[in-house]
Amino acid sequence: MGDFRVLDPIEVTPGYERSPIQRSNVDVGDGPAVTLDAGTLTVYRPGAFRPDRFRSGSPVTIGGREGFAATLLRHVVTGGPDRESRLNPTTRTVDVPGLAWQYADGAWATIESDYLAEHSMPPRVLRQLAERFTPRAPAAVKVPFRVTHLPAGWTLGSAGTRGIVSGETSVALLRFVPAATGFGGLTGPLDLDSGPAASIRITVSPVETEGPYRHPVSPPCPAGQHFCDVKIDSRYYAEVHDQSGTLSGAQVRAIADGLDFATVADRETWFPLDTHR
Repeated sequence: MGDFRVLDPIEVTPGYERSPIQRSNVDVGDGPAVTLDAGTLTVYRPGAFRPDRFRSGSPVTIGGREGFAATLLRHVVTGGPDRESRLNPTTRTVDVPGLAWQYADGAWATIESDYLAEHSMPPRVLRQLAERFTPRAPAAVKVPFRVTHLPAGWTLGSAGTRGIVSGETSVALLRFVPAATGFGGLTGPLDLDSGPAASIRITVSPVETEGPYRHPVSPPCPAGQHFCDVKIDSRYYAEVHDQSGTLSGAQVRAIADGLDFATVADRETWFPLDTHR
């Protein structure tokens, strides 16, 4: 729709899936126009979502069903061009538009804008995107590795290509969460990177040979760092990261040693999720 485009889902969980919304032809004042992540579409399964955060907004009707257009608060971390402000960024709270609506009985979807200053999505665009929303038939999720070993008490929590944060370069991502993690009655997506649902995060990414964070690292499992790198081939590596901080180094290494890889560059060889432990 114009300069705005909803991408395929990059995160699928038992309760919802999330897709970035990109805005093209953005003039940032220095060089050619760019494409930026401008927001997120989240589609919840029936019964999984409560629109509590949106009820303070204005009632709207989308496709003949109930919805709410609201102003949401975002915490934005900013730093200036000088070294000091980059090392010590500031956090401020900004307003962004959000929209929640029922796309079927008891089933909700939301669109939340990212903060891009004057390039943020205006409320009218959120509504236009919502009015064009149509659910699609489910598609199989495949990733270029199988997990053959996990400690007891963990279960698959999400699958996708990358995290929701703009700029991530992974081509595949699985998160395993504590077995007691619930995906119902939500008021927003779960934080699977920290807190009670902090996950074991397994990614496949391009090899990084330059910059301050080169991967894969040597030794592959740095002591006390809660992660292990695994070189797959000359182009890709995998990383197992215990974001919960509850596993021993030996447990993290055992997960890494148990990974079974397809040919990352050939999606026809990727594994469906039902082949995982």
